[in-house]
Amino acid sequence: MERTKIEDPQKEAVRLLQSTLARITEIRKSKNPKFTLKEMSEHLGVDHSSYCRIENGTQTLSLERFFEICFYLEVDPWRILALAKD
Repeated sequence: MERTKIEDPQKEAVRLLQSTLARITEIRKSKNPKFTLKEMSEHLGVDHSSYCRIENGTQTLSLERFFEICFYLEVDPWRILALAKD
């Protein structure tokens, strides 16, 4: 398998993170009933503003927190990452 050379890895990492966060927000809002920011923050044990900052990309999203969010939303983490790549 041939690797694709990325010209600016930092820029690509930021793009992928933003896309991942957008996908998380989209999935959260598409649930029926949709999960509110308050419900997400309560489930994750963080305050409302902290969770808002996670979705907005102004607070670091750890890999552990990413998996917690995916499992709570009942979505495969690989699905979110694959969609973020496109």
